Amino acid sequence: MHRRLFAWGVVLGVGVVAWRVGQYVPLLGAAAIALVLGAVLRLVVPFPEVTVRTFARLGTRLLQASIVILGGSVGLVHVLLVAGGSLAIMLGTVVGGLTFIWFVGGRIGVPATVRGFLAVGTSICGASAIAAAAPALSASAAQVSYAVSAVFLTGRCFHGRPRRRADSSRSSSQAPSDRACASSLALALPDPDRCN
Repeated sequence: MHRRLFAWGVVLGVGVVAWRVGQYVPLLGAAAIALVLGAVLRLVVPFPEVTVRTFARLGTRLLQASIVILGGSVGLVHVLLVAGGSLAIMLGTVVGGLTFIWFVGGRIGVPATVRGFLAVGTSICGASAIAAAAPALSASAAQVSYAVSAVFLTGRCFHGRPRRRADSSRSSSQAPSDRACASSLALALPDPDRCN
């Protein structure tokens, strides 16, 4: 019981700090800041192994719950009204991204599990897609962490940059090229199995 309360306290503390810092540094955002804070804490503080396992279970459950809450907050009719006209472009982008990452990743020797994570994380919806795919891919914690970090990093590089005035008129149909570039960068990062 104390372990869970301690884990909740650490997670909530990191979340609050990341949220506050994210308000002052919107280019990074709270999610990227929380990722860095968590990594630094893990390196600096010698948490017992049982606490680390509690963090992992808690992180998985919180991410799954946030996906359900996010999905439940948006009605299908609203999605169709807002995005109905661009549905074909979105589907093409997702299928193209999945295919591109799977094919290129295989050609350069990226392990299948990591390819799968990079494909769904980059093409569909970032960390939440990776969390949803983790049980199906039977991945290690290192592979999940690697994929989330790679997707956050490349997403920030391409989608988190401030828009210049000339850039502000850019249409959303140009976003797939950014995703392809982000996918390419993610594939170029080192293999997580060699990072232990």
